[in-house]
Amino acid sequence: MVITQQHESEVIILNDILNTALFYQRSGWLVFPLHTIVNGKCSCGKDCNSPGKHPKITNGVKGASTNQATVVDWFTRWPNSNIGIATGAASGFIVIDIDGPKGMQSLNNLRLSYGELPATVEQKTGSGGRHLLFKYPGPGLKNKVNIAPGIDIRADGGYIVVAPSLHISGSRYEWIMGRMPGEIQLAELPPWWLGFLAGENEKVTPQQSFQIDGGTIPEGSRNETLFKTACSLRTKGLTESAIFAALCEVNNKQCIPPLDSNELRVIFDSAMKYKPGELQIATSAKSDFQSMPTAPEVDETPTPEWPILSPDALHGLAGDIVQAIEPHTESDPVALLSQLLVAFGSAAGRGSCFLAEADRHGLNLFMALVGTSSKGRKGTSWGHIKRLFETVEPTWSNNCVVSGLSSGEGLIEQIKDPTVEVTEEGTFEKDPGVIDKRLLVQEGELALVLRVLQRDGNTLSAILRDAWDGRTLRTLTRTSKGLKATGPHVSIIGHITRDELLKYLNATETANGFANRFLWLCTRRSKCLPEGGNISEVNFLPLINRLKDAVYFARQGRILKRDEAARQLWFRVYPGLSEGKPGLLGAVTARAEAQTMRLATIYSLLDLSEEIKEIHLLAALAFWKYCEDSSKYIFGDKLGDEVAERILTALKSKPEGMTRTEINNLFGGHASKEQITRALTTLQAANLARQEKAKTSGRAIEKWFIT
Repeated sequence: MVITQQHESEVIILNDILNTALFYQRSGWLVFPLHTIVNGKCSCGKDCNSPGKHPKITNGVKGASTNQATVVDWFTRWPNSNIGIATGAASGFIVIDIDGPKGMQSLNNLRLSYGELPATVEQKTGSGGRHLLFKYPGPGLKNKVNIAPGIDIRADGGYIVVAPSLHISGSRYEWIMGRMPGEIQLAELPPWWLGFLAGENEKVTPQQSFQIDGGTIPEGSRNETLFKTACSLRTKGLTESAIFAALCEVNNKQCIPPLDSNELRVIFDSAMKYKPGELQIATSAKSDFQSMPTAPEVDETPTPEWPILSPDALHGLAGDIVQAIEPHTESDPVALLSQLLVAFGSAAGRGSCFLAEADRHGLNLFMALVGTSSKGRKGTSWGHIKRLFETVEPTWSNNCVVSGLSSGEGLIEQIKDPTVEVTEEGTFEKDPGVIDKRLLVQEGELALVLRVLQRDGNTLSAILRDAWDGRTLRTLTRTSKGLKATGPHVSIIGHITRDELLKYLNATETANGFANRFLWLCTRRSKCLPEGGNISEVNFLPLINRLKDAVYFARQGRILKRDEAARQLWFRVYPGLSEGKPGLLGAVTARAEAQTMRLATIYSLLDLSEEIKEIHLLAALAFWKYCEDSSKYIFGDKLGDEVAERILTALKSKPEGMTRTEINNLFGGHASKEQITRALTTLQAANLARQEKAKTSGRAIEKWFIT
């Protein structure tokens, strides 16, 4: 198979040795030829220890080059050679070399102890292992062998074999799609890895586990002990995922009897609200360690590193289903809950809605699950929800759930109206169309969709915006003239990593309303279950029957309104929901009111209620709060305007200020006067920069300062 990659307007054919070697050379990587495999043996003709992996040139890796003429000479003389790349400062990266199942087990143990690695360039080796490439962290980092079983480090003085080189097994090295050079930036190596490489952290073996001193923990001491353990581990610098995994292990092995998962989560969430080392009391009334001595009060409560889902969001049937599944899966409860709400809203159809004056809020949601890496168990969570609906609404499950978004026309095709053809003999049905307009798009690679939106002439963004609004979908392109879908009911569940989202969500899609039609949710693995849970032992029949009743109830076409208590609550929260926020955060959360009411309507229908009650609105507000906090975590203080971001960075380094001319010169003519003016207006509106007029003998000079 020929694999291609777009890079700087040229297509690289990754099974063309010379072409690929030149691609690496243009990337600034030091390249050199290696022996290859011929008839199952090394081309060196000897019984060597590293067949297909040792250099063809006499001075080996020291002779690696970025000189184009040299690379052309080598790979013209030896056109079938394998390709080596020097690692370390020479090429600007180091490599975590993972050798097969043993190495993957060690990597999983490291993740459990210290947290996930960021997404970066990644290669599958010929033996089935992995090469993870990270930015060179600084001088003096040498090759290290067996830092954990099956894991080596390739740094200064080392090299790796790269695609499309041939392995002795007959397999080729391959870049992993979506993690190829040029498609994703090299990530920074996390600080804990640097400490690990420097020998500051203990080596992790597959047998490592966590426990606390003192043996068993009796019933009266469980909450206090677990809370103190979480605070202690945070003080030591462990990530939240590692702390939660440790609490789960202590709870399961040492607590007599173990706490249920909800109680454990409350303890964990309480400990994570505060800065490392601050032993504060959890505010939840359910906690039984309120008698613990408190630390002195602090002036302000710090923002959590990761959003916390309020128990209010687990109201009713949705919460009961999540709590039944949660102990038996590594999936984030947020991923379970969000996909359940989307699936229910899709299966319930277009009939029921909430009306606010002339605005109709349907049950279709666009949900994006955002993980720190591709290992967030997002797909696993959908499997649990999907199985429920295969029993509850098999017609919808079999016919209305699809995957893949590539064009607006393709979306309309799934739910298109009938078309007719008029001839001299009469009017005939040309295409029967699709009667059922319910459609749930399960998009496992939302990053690919965002990249599609950037193509000139692509209609997908506009059609998705209309689909969220429930408007008739149509396209007038020449190839699909007349294609339309009346009364669409389109829902979306997308998966993406944070790095991919920040890379591919451009200013156009944030400005035109595409981004704020999605609910962005942070998700991650909730626990480590090496042997899985006991989901088969859960009796889901009562929950399935309740879910069937709710879908039937919602499909009757009910128009919901808020009851008096919900109205009073809405009056109190509406000003905060409708208040705009600066920058990219404000752009992606601009539909807070509409999103909240869609969620409240779904919670009501799950309760078989014809009114939106206060409890339903509280559940929706809790869920929206998680979405908003997720957006803060994901987008932070980014402005969503590359020109404004660049000006702001420059102003931070110029406390004396910058003239308009100096600001214009930042872009070397690659930003228009209108773009720069708009960017400065954005910075001023966000109170990030201020303008002063400096008097001169001539015309006043406009000068800008950081606020």
